[in-house]
Amino acid sequence: MTRLKKVILITAGDPASISTEITIKAIETKKIDKNIRVVVITDPYLVKKYLTKFTNHIEIHQVEDRINFTDYKDNCINIIAIKLSNKVKFGEPNVNHFSFIKSSIVTSTNICMNSIASGIVTNPINKYIMQKSGFNFEGHTDYLGTLSKKKKNPVMMLVNNELKTIPLTIHVPIERVPKLITKDLIFTKIKIAVEDLKNFFNIKNPRIIV
Repeated sequence: MTRLKKVILITAGDPASISTEITIKAIETKKIDKNIRVVVITDPYLVKKYLTKFTNHIEIHQVEDRINFTDYKDNCINIIAIKLSNKVKFGEPNVNHFSFIKSSIVTSTNICMNSIASGIVTNPINKYIMQKSGFNFEGHTDYLGTLSKKKKNPVMMLVNNELKTIPLTIHVPIERVPKLITKDLIFTKIKIAVEDLKNFFNIKNPRIIV
């Protein structure tokens, strides 16, 4: 029986960071599961700029079908295009890139919720630049929670085959951590962990250690 191929969306991240580089290199390695189709939400210009400077071994293909991805093309960098209005210098983050970074996250989320896509991989963002531009969130996790249809309390989970870990706090200075940890926070995280381990990992009786 042939497995259906899953579509994973990748956000652009900060255009001045390593986001474009690591995305291209990951696709070029061809180590991604053959049953996964990767689609990047970014400006084709940004990818072309990187390819021109560092490599030219891979073709860029623009995807127009945002629901079923029927025009996906193998052995290419498949892109859903959004516009980057300002020039980019690699290694020099700029507040003018804020709208582009945010647009990639929002576009990825909207497409994921209204298509056959299975999930989103978020590329690195510069939180200082984002918050300086009016981004009132600690990071991707809580922002994605506000974009979700279910509006659940979001958690970050670090996963491997043996262990799944949910940190009680994320993206905050260590000096603030003791004041943020409360009984209510711990119980809320445990409840979410138990529910999600059952629903997403098919673990009938999760064992939780705090």
